[in-house]
Amino acid sequence: MHAVGGISSLKALAWACLAPLVVGFATVGSGAMPAGAAAATSTPGVTGNTITIGFVTSETGPAAPTFSDSGDGALARFAVQNAHGGIDGRKLKLVVKDDQSSPTTAGNVASELGGSNVFGVIEDSAIDEDYESGDHVLAGLHVPVTTWGSNTVDSNVFDAFEANVPGNGAPLQGVYPLYNYVGPFMKSLGVTKLAGITYSSIAQSMNEFLSASTKDGISACYRDVQVPIGSVNFTTDALSIQHAGCNGVVTSAVDSTDVGVANALENEGSHAKQLYFTGYDQQVLDQPLSLHALNGAYFSTEFDFVKPNAATKAMLAGLKKYDPSYKGGIPDLGTLFAYVSADLMIKGLQLAGANPTRASFISNLRQLTSYNAGGLLPDTLTYANFGTLAGLAPSECFYYVQLRSGKFYDAHKGKPLCAPLQKLSAP
Repeated sequence: MHAVGGISSLKALAWACLAPLVVGFATVGSGAMPAGAAAATSTPGVTGNTITIGFVTSETGPAAPTFSDSGDGALARFAVQNAHGGIDGRKLKLVVKDDQSSPTTAGNVASELGGSNVFGVIEDSAIDEDYESGDHVLAGLHVPVTTWGSNTVDSNVFDAFEANVPGNGAPLQGVYPLYNYVGPFMKSLGVTKLAGITYSSIAQSMNEFLSASTKDGISACYRDVQVPIGSVNFTTDALSIQHAGCNGVVTSAVDSTDVGVANALENEGSHAKQLYFTGYDQQVLDQPLSLHALNGAYFSTEFDFVKPNAATKAMLAGLKKYDPSYKGGIPDLGTLFAYVSADLMIKGLQLAGANPTRASFISNLRQLTSYNAGGLLPDTLTYANFGTLAGLAPSECFYYVQLRSGKFYDAHKGKPLCAPLQKLSAP
């Protein structure tokens, strides 16, 4: 499970004004009919000419630095699709809601969207992926949801990055499935004593990473898994990490927290190797303080922008053409998660048939056995065999990059590290 990081307050304000109804634009290859040729239906959010999708993100509150512009990522994905005829002649539209970085509000806006005239919902909020309040509300209403880092125990919820993996350390058929991509990478850097820092809502996942890393000869020397979202003061943690002799630190948080951890470690003279799940974005490169604090740190990512493949180049071209907040460089994770989650929503609509229903979307997407967002992702996901260990991929892959002297470089020889599935008997 990844958390995230950094963006413009002016953009957040602009989206707050535009949120009630934003006409969207999105993916290729739907076998589109001529505009107006689609038949009208009684399915919520579907007319003869349009399909309306809800979108939940954190435009305000502590998660906003990463997510305030994520709606633009979904709109850009929709824009590419609409430019190629939409879905069976229907153009895609987006209704944006702000969960205010609050799990209570996330549940409320999900309920509001679920009872409104939208077909499905894209969840692109670190808050809801941590607490699942909105997902569970939409599950009760049988509304299709595409998202990331989610607890996919709800059959209507589809994770665009991990498919059938239960989120936040949840068990599946009596075991705790884990893809330990942390231990092998940190071992390759010579780490033997690893500290972990993250938010209380995803403490279970961090504890599992630390536990699984013992198989790589790495002991857990320190952990702080009760960090409030948006925290930036880690002096006490850095002192404890230095005192414990930790030579590695892994942090799952938003960018501002990453910078706070890095600054504190530097101030205490720590030379521990640092791995972050966020921070691989243009905001870090554009901010001198962040650039200095994170110099030398490593980052895990599903996207390689150092040597982008054809699918990644096409995504960047789509963002450049249709996303007004994208000014080039490496998109922030909120935008990337929104873009791929929108892609998965489109894939589900394509599979749902010429006159899609919520039920046909869910049942047909649950039969998909090969998804990698058109080549964007470094591995292939399956949505079949939901709720069983048979539905889990044999491995999960991530790229690694290092920030040095103001530039990101490929680490791990520029190839993704694919971690095999581990089935833990206890968290």
